[in-house]
Amino acid sequence: MGGGRFEGEDDMEDGDGERKSRMLHMFCKTLTASDTSTHGGFSVPRRAAEDCFPPLDYQQIRPSQELVAKDLHGAKWRFRHIYRGQPRRHLLTTGWSSFVNKKKLVSGDAVLFLRGDDGELRLGVRRAIQLKNEALLKAFNSNSSKIHTLSAVANSLKHRSVFHICYNPRAAASEFIVPYWKFLKSLNRPFCIGMRFKIQYGSEDVNERRSGMITGINEVDPIRWTGSKWKSLQVGISVDCIKHLGLSNSERHYLRPALQYFR
Repeated sequence: MGGGRFEGEDDMEDGDGERKSRMLHMFCKTLTASDTSTHGGFSVPRRAAEDCFPPLDYQQIRPSQELVAKDLHGAKWRFRHIYRGQPRRHLLTTGWSSFVNKKKLVSGDAVLFLRGDDGELRLGVRRAIQLKNEALLKAFNSNSSKIHTLSAVANSLKHRSVFHICYNPRAAASEFIVPYWKFLKSLNRPFCIGMRFKIQYGSEDVNERRSGMITGINEVDPIRWTGSKWKSLQVGISVDCIKHLGLSNSERHYLRPALQYFR
């Protein structure tokens, strides 16, 4: 439940002023055919534009501004941000087609914009196409490769040096790297069966909170990681909430009257 937040989590974070001051404003959008058209622009969701981009002067007849965003390679990209149309919407026009062509973006790829408290705008790209070189993937997943990788990580931990992590974000929707402070906080926050929680989810313009209850606590992998501090929480929320979330039949496990259980 990637979007869920347990009651009291805000209190945990508010205690560290430094982390709170580093709040990031970001959004990620999967590109449509219109977004990647050579004659079109990039349609930005209203809430995303208002949260991530500098404010527009809506007193103008055609509110617009120039945005400068830096990618992961340090290259700067300039876009024209305009608010127009019927109904009006936020668009990136001038500069967007050049970015699409240079990055070879296609429908299904995703673009992420991020702005920190310093006001600097950054952007990144997530490709929709999987790696086609299966031989390379098999070689990476071989036992010898795994042993070498684990050995390198263990050596880096021993000497407190930097090490690299390869991660395929399409293998799971959960966070792969958890901040150390959050892990330590979780050790002091025990979870038990019967404990209630709140989950927040929503779309572009609607955010809702629903309540649920922890119904089971299991090992993530009892065979390989017996006794691990990482646990899998089994939770129950109302059937109406499940329908609102839009879960498919394949995602509905352990059906019980009035409650729906899943991991």
